[in-house]
Amino acid sequence: MIIVISMPAENPLSGSSAISVKWLLDHIEDENIVVFDCRCDIADHSAGRRMYYEGHIPGSYFLDMEEDLSGPTDTHGGRHPLPDPVSFTIRMGKTGVDETKTVIAYDEYGFAATRFWWLLKYYGFDNVLVLEGGYREWVEQGGMITDKIPGPVYSNFIPRIRHNLVCTRNQLREKLDRVKLIDSRSYERYVGRFEPFDFRAGHIPSATNIDFTTALSSPSVWKDRDELGAIFREIEGMPIVYCGSGVTATANIFALARIGIPSILYAGGWSDWISYEDAEIETGDPYSKGESFSL
Repeated sequence: MIIVISMPAENPLSGSSAISVKWLLDHIEDENIVVFDCRCDIADHSAGRRMYYEGHIPGSYFLDMEEDLSGPTDTHGGRHPLPDPVSFTIRMGKTGVDETKTVIAYDEYGFAATRFWWLLKYYGFDNVLVLEGGYREWVEQGGMITDKIPGPVYSNFIPRIRHNLVCTRNQLREKLDRVKLIDSRSYERYVGRFEPFDFRAGHIPSATNIDFTTALSSPSVWKDRDELGAIFREIEGMPIVYCGSGVTATANIFALARIGIPSILYAGGWSDWISYEDAEIETGDPYSKGESFSL
């Protein structure tokens, strides 16, 4: 059964939280905890699974960015379309996730875990947390690792789709002149100087560049709320956030939610925008470059 709901008056993304490795070390054996390994490399689709097989947090299930956290690609829709509700429901239903569980997501750089965090929010599941520092911090603090893969635990996961958390290309075009648009990609990609994934370079007209890495003090470690407030100080209303294909944009959405700002994901992102012949494109730098670290 799939239930469609509208966004409530309050921000459904509110309460986004990054929990500490210490907290997870203390609660890893709790029966109501379900942990997911979301590690990936956008440039190497098999890297995440290899890393998982080499070692992961005990009991954690692996989620593949291409197979589990994205749907099949087509002419339009971008490089990482949202997974369809049926496929996502089946995947969650084999990991024990239901309304009695708390989900913990971890990764390597701070964007794959937030992709899963956002997807759960989109499909109506709110009790999800992101591990501060990710897998690296877990290992550095002496957390156990294993290559043992947990078996399926069946549950009744019911998606309750929040369509208002996502924006289509046509909806974005209608709102371009009256909404704040955030481009979450690197500065070099934003200005059109460098484009490693897509066949056209530049950005969507009127977009402000806030590289998602500026919200992190180091990979998977979030800046405090005062620093996040300074980064997003010019953002008003409910901004629309995009990146190349709807993955790293969720890191900015997570950061915005931490300071109480609701936002909408343009899930297709740049790769969807340029898939249309009439795509309007801007290049150049009307803004100053922010600090970032290399992925």
